[in-house]
Amino acid sequence: MYCSAGCNFSQHLKLINKDTFKLVEKTFTNKITPYFSLGLDYRLKRISFHINTSYGSTLSYINNVPRKCEVIYGVRMAPFYKNKITFLRTFRIEWAGFYNVFSNVKAKVYVPIFIPFLYWQ
Repeated sequence: MYCSAGCNFSQHLKLINKDTFKLVEKTFTNKITPYFSLGLDYRLKRISFHINTSYGSTLSYINNVPRKCEVIYGVRMAPFYKNKITFLRTFRIEWAGFYNVFSNVKAKVYVPIFIPFLYWQ
């Protein structure tokens, strides 16, 4: 389990939902916005299952957007975690999905199915 918290100060922040039928726009001036995150993961030798929930600015999928609620879930696999070659040992495969709500402008963004991606940690 892990958690983090903090706050952002925005001198001028404008959020727009981009819905052509029900355009909602909200402007914030000189506001402090809190952010927090709580995550859980369960690890086996090569596989980890994780879920993270947060409010405020985050550095995942939809980056640095204040005042958003987010849930991210996924499965991560390290197929060669004991390999002597660093390039293979740090290789990861992850399948993730997410759900974001921007309540100030009545907007949602989500990918309920898993998006596969590869990276080196």
